[in-house]
Amino acid sequence: MHRGTTPTLILDLSKSKSLDLTNVTACWVTIKSKIYKNTWTLERCTIDDTKNTISITLSQEETLQLPPTKAMIQVRLLLGTGVALATDEVEINIKDILKGGIIE
Repeated sequence: MHRGTTPTLILDLSKSKSLDLTNVTACWVTIKSKIYKNTWTLERCTIDDTKNTISITLSQEETLQLPPTKAMIQVRLLLGTGVALATDEVEINIKDILKGGIIE
């Protein structure tokens, strides 16, 4: 992912065959590095229960806040049954851009 862009992160949870995303009542997507941490909630996420994916589109402003380094991303879910789940952490690489700022 490059800073200053508007990527859509698609988090594939299809390896968990028994996971039913139709019953998600809360979702947190967190990106964390040594000097940065932010969490997005269910309102920002798009859940596709047929593909078992969760996606979120970040704004230019949000990605410009990310430092150009490796970071970790993780999803936590709360199901209507009260079951709380967390994915494994996945490493992502945040790449810098030569010209900073928002593109308008």
